Amino acid sequence: IEDLKITLGLKKEPRFIEAFDVSNIMGKLAAGSMVVFKNGFPYPDGYRKFRIKTFEGMNDYKMMCEIVRRHFEDTIKEKKPFPDLVVIDGGKGHLNSAKDELDKLSLKDIPVIGLAKEFEKIYLIGNERGITLKPGTPALKLLQFVRDEAHRFAVGYHKVLRRKTLDISELDLIEGIGKKRKRDLIKYFGNIENIKKAKIKELRRAGGISEKAAETIKKYFEKNR
Repeated sequence: IEDLKITLGLKKEPRFIEAFDVSNIMGKLAAGSMVVFKNGFPYPDGYRKFRIKTFEGMNDYKMMCEIVRRHFEDTIKEKKPFPDLVVIDGGKGHLNSAKDELDKLSLKDIPVIGLAKEFEKIYLIGNERGITLKPGTPALKLLQFVRDEAHRFAVGYHKVLRRKTLDISELDLIEGIGKKRKRDLIKYFGNIENIKKAKIKELRRAGGISEKAAETIKKYFEKNR
C-alpha cells in the first residue's frame, strides 16, 4: 500500500480500493463487476454485479461508463464513503470512459487508474504514455491482485448469465411453458438439472406453475433423458 501510494503519487495511502471490469461475448449477455479491497485484501461484502441495461451490442467503453455511473450514483445517494483509489481493468480508453463518468458526478478528486493486461502498463490521467513497473514490485503485485479479482468476478457472473440462458433455451422446447414460467422455474431451482430432478409437487412450488404445467414438464424430461 505504501509503495502504491509513492508510485502513483497519491495524497493518501490507498487502503480502500474499488476496481471495475466488464465481460461479454460479442456484446451478448454483457456484465460488469466491482470488487473492493480494504488494507490490501479482498472485501467480498462490498462486491457488486451489474447486468448491462442501457444498450445492446459490443462496446466495452460504454459498458464501463454504465457500471461506474450506476455504482457511484448509488454511493452518492446512500452517502457511502468514496474509495481512495479506483482501478479500471483496461487501457487508456477504459480509463477515460470511467474518468468521464466520475467528472460528470463531480467526483473529480477520486484518483483513477487503468491497468492494461498487455505489458501490465499502468495508465494515469494526464500521462498518455503510462508507466511500467518492474515485475514483482509491491505496487504492481497489489494492482495485479486487484485487477485479476475484478476480472474473475466479472467472468464468473457472465458464466452464470450464460448458464441461465442455456437453461431457459431448453425449457423453450416444452410446449405451453411461457416466459414467466421459465423465469420462475430458473429462479426457484437455480438450474436446469434441478428442474429435471424435481417432483411434480416441487415444480408446483415455483410461482405460477399449475399441476397440468408441472405434469407437462415432468413428462418432457422423462421422455428426453
